[in-house]
Formats: sequence, structure tokens, C-alpha cells
Amino acid sequence: MKSPKALLASYLVSSLETFFIVDPDAIELNLLSNNKIVLHHVQLKPQRSCGQILQGEVDKIDFSWIWGGDGATSFIRETKLTIHGACFRLVIVPEEKAETAVSKTKVTVALSEPNKTPDNGYIQQCIQQIIDHLALNIIDFSITIETGLEKLIFEAKSLKLVSLGYSPNEFSEATTLSQRISFESFCAYLIELSGKKVMLGPHRFML
Repeated sequence: MKSPKALLASYLVSSLETFFIVDPDAIELNLLSNNKIVLHHVQLKPQRSCGQILQGEVDKIDFSWIWGGDGATSFIRETKLTIHGACFRLVIVPEEKAETAVSKTKVTVALSEPNKTPDNGYIQQCIQQIIDHLALNIIDFSITIETGLEKLIFEAKSLKLVSLGYSPNEFSEATTLSQRISFESFCAYLIELSGKKVMLGPHRFML
């Protein structure tokens, strides 16, 4: 019989398997002492669409949270998601090659009935509260776009997203979640077919 830790690891793997490849043995779980889940060496399954192929991998994903209490309106008070070493590659291929690549891979999408159990609302509420209190930090990430003639590469030392809470919406009665995104040591450069590297300039800015 599997231990509770092994069962939870298997559940995480099955939940992510549509888009990601995760080794159950590379998952760290410690929910009793510090409410923390760590995933190592996560791979993005190749995604093919309209002449584009997306690939990627992540060295480490660290997710932790703090339960609400003391009369708090939210039972999740703070969530932190830290991603280390994220590398993504988008390859743009001619239509005929793209069609060949897609034809060699059969993708089956299983449509199921929505979960009608009471747990469904609870899970949706948990996900919403995680987003509302999320602090995202991506350390050392890069995105490469390949066209066959050149490569366009974006790199950043750090990308941070912080949720600032809800504020009134001037266009409706609903409130809007405010978030701030900041980049550190962001740069972009072009690698031509000849191998020549053309810097597009380093920047530090905040959105």
C-alpha cells in the first residue's frame, strides 16, 4: 500500500500530466510542518499548433502557503510560487512541416462531465484564493523563438508578480484584482543564421 505522501505525489503527477512531465520521485512534500510542495526537473510536453511547436523545462518549482486564521475572511492568507531555471523554446516551422509533425502525433482529448460533487465549489474557491494572494517569483528564465533563419532570445534574472488586493472598478460594480509585474536584468538579443549575435539592449523596468 502506498503511503499518504506517495498517494499525493501520484495525484499531483496525474493532475499535471496533460501538459507536464513530472517524476513522482522528484516531488518533495512536507505538509505537516511548513505547507510546502517542491517539484524538481519538470518538463513541458511539446505543444503543436498552427505551425508552432512549444517546448520547455523548469529546474525547480517551489510552492508554499499560509493558512488564514484569527477571524480572517480567507482560509488561505498567503501563497508563494517560486520557479527556478525556466527555459522555453518556440519553434516556428513551415506549414507543410508543421502538418507532418502534427500528423505523426495523435492527441486524444477526453471530455468528462463536470464534477457535480460539493467538493467542486471548495476546489474552485481554493484556486481563487491562491490567485488572490499569490506572490510569483521566476528566477533565471529565458524564452527562445526560432524561425529557421534566426533566433530571438529573451532572458531575465528575475520576474516577480505580486497581488495587491482588490480595488473598485470604475466601469462596473465588481471589484478588480490589482497585480504588479516587475523584471530585473532583462535583455533580448538576436542570433542570425551566420551565428552573429546582435544585442537589443539590457533593461530594468517595472510594469
